[in-house]
Amino acid sequence: MEASAKGMHPSIVTVYGAAFAQGAVGIAFAATSGILKTEFGVQETTYGALFLPMLGVATIGSLCGPGILERASLRGLYLQGAAVLVLAMVGLGLLPLLPVGTLVPALVAIAVLLGAGLALHGLAINTAAMEIAPQARTAALSALHGTLGLGCALGPAMVAALRARGVWWLAPLILAVGIGLPAFSTWLRTPRVFRARGARSERISWAGLPLRFHLFAVPGFFYGVSESTLVNWAVLYFIGTKGLSLAAGAAALSAFWIAMTAGRFLASFVLRRIPMVPFCAVLFVAMSAAFCAVRFARTETQAIVAYAFAGLSCSAVVPLLIGLFAANSDRPSAQVTAYYTAALLAGIGFASVGVGPIGALVGMNPLFLGSALVPLLGLGSLLLLRPREAARGIEPDAHIAQSNSR
Repeated sequence: MEASAKGMHPSIVTVYGAAFAQGAVGIAFAATSGILKTEFGVQETTYGALFLPMLGVATIGSLCGPGILERASLRGLYLQGAAVLVLAMVGLGLLPLLPVGTLVPALVAIAVLLGAGLALHGLAINTAAMEIAPQARTAALSALHGTLGLGCALGPAMVAALRARGVWWLAPLILAVGIGLPAFSTWLRTPRVFRARGARSERISWAGLPLRFHLFAVPGFFYGVSESTLVNWAVLYFIGTKGLSLAAGAAALSAFWIAMTAGRFLASFVLRRIPMVPFCAVLFVAMSAAFCAVRFARTETQAIVAYAFAGLSCSAVVPLLIGLFAANSDRPSAQVTAYYTAALLAGIGFASVGVGPIGALVGMNPLFLGSALVPLLGLGSLLLLRPREAARGIEPDAHIAQSNSR
């Protein structure tokens, strides 16, 4: 047993190190939104539209992911995703050197690279995490997403700190190195978890999916709308509407991800005592309250506290919904995860593109207050499905293991 654990140590370091780096890279675009507006003149509608190619490519990649894993090497998938993310970060760092007329095409190219890279890289590390701990896959995924959250907290803080020194473009270049180092190490010496092919035992078919399978993605869509409104528009909302500093917006965004990370680790203990459905209901209601807190925040301290509360309320919703989806479906785990991810990305895309025009029409303050209804729609759609409650911390793992054995 000790030899086996020792043999998996390089895999654990590589996978969770890659997750930390992906979190920082994934939030980099939102973290630079204030810079894009103040230094490059990018308007809110243009900024929101940039998420369309990013999320469109990421959604396609997520839906195609299970099929890719049937044929592709997990190592190859991981290295390809890391390489694409490195290119995206290098492109973001080189923006100040580009001619003015090429700014928008360059941003579109960066968005496409980010979408493709996050889909491939994310699929690889999620699958690898489940392979590291096949008997405790839900716990392994929760830890992985907690590590992602730590990276998300680092990204805005790094951008704000370097921007204060007039060298914000160093942040994406540092992130390019951060995402590239674990991949380069894997290229030199492949850890055990990346030596096998991805998911050959799972046979994926998208034909003939039952209506209930589609409906289980609806709460994920509403959660995606809520998270995107909070995360992707935080900096622009605080500096544009509330008149707070760029540093305050970045600090609020970091507080969101720090609280989300802490909440995800805390949730693993809470779920030992509270059933999944009531816990998810509490978090959806808390998300609604968080929108009200953000709307009425007036000072920098209030904004940071409100966003920390928002992060805590969002923390465990994703693993909870995936666990309930898995416990109520007989489909392979890779298909459940892919479909949920697509629904989540659709919600993120809807808010990323829609918040700008709607905010321009009704105002950002009414928009954030009205957004308090969105988590309640997610809760209502979940309760209407009457999900079968999984055993606390046991049944989701058992379901995934059973699906993978087919």
